[in-house]
Amino acid sequence: MGKLKRKVGRPSKKDGVSLRKVLQLASFGLTEAQVAAVLDVNALTIYRYKLSWEQFCNAIKKGKEIADSKVVKSLYQRAMGYSYKEVTREPKKEITYENGQRVSMEFNENKLVITKEITKEVVPDVTAQIFWLKNRQAEDWKDRVVTIDGKVPIEEDLVFTGVPKKGTGNGKFKRFYN
Repeated sequence: MGKLKRKVGRPSKKDGVSLRKVLQLASFGLTEAQVAAVLDVNALTIYRYKLSWEQFCNAIKKGKEIADSKVVKSLYQRAMGYSYKEVTREPKKEITYENGQRVSMEFNENKLVITKEITKEVVPDVTAQIFWLKNRQAEDWKDRVVTIDGKVPIEEDLVFTGVPKKGTGNGKFKRFYN
């Protein structure tokens, strides 16, 4: 009968990790370091799990995809503009009458009643539109520096004028076009 080899080192926390929880944490937009903190493991452990445990790696990826898709949807809505309903609720008034006369009026804080419903419009956001176009249609929308003759300057077109003499200017290097 051979001896059983005893494992050396700290016991793994891998058995206590829920892949569903990992996916959920990543879908909330948490970084891998933050997921590690919630799972009470080191950030390097997350890296090791991703390399050696395919289901764990897939849960992290799927969670990140979910978070990213929410951001894309929000950016798109912000770029296009949208409307939403704003609802105002106030405590219910409880009025007591005796012989047709109002005797008392109390506000019941436990019962809220809708008093006003307004549809509000959020106008399209130009910054969100620019961001979207620069990333989705970079060839058409990327920033370009164009000179008067219509050419895009390159580094060879720039001339170094030297360091200003002591006591003049702010001491920074200056570059000018030819």
